[in-house]
Amino acid sequence: MKGTLKSCLLSKEYIQAKNSMLLLFQVLEIFPPVEEDAKEIKEVIEKFDSNYPNHEDLKKRGESYLTVLKKKIDQLPKVDRTEIKKKANEKDKKPSASSHKNKEEETK
Repeated sequence: MKGTLKSCLLSKEYIQAKNSMLLLFQVLEIFPPVEEDAKEIKEVIEKFDSNYPNHEDLKKRGESYLTVLKKKIDQLPKVDRTEIKKKANEKDKKPSASSHKNKEEETK
């Protein structure tokens, strides 16, 4: 969800950015779920002035969202995604019992 929202917010298409801002307000209680995501969204919204110089409404929505998000960031959990990715990669590399059975059947 974060990636899609970021690309829409960075888009030069006004409607995509506007709809993304509306969605962010609607899901504010559950998204972003962690501090890292919140900081990434914050950085994108801070660029609204340069991306949408002729859309005051969008800049004001962005400012409003940033005000709320800045308060929320301190309350969000910090997650080290590098450790999560390492564990996922290790899990993917371990052969499962079913794959072992399949190899035995292939050799018969």
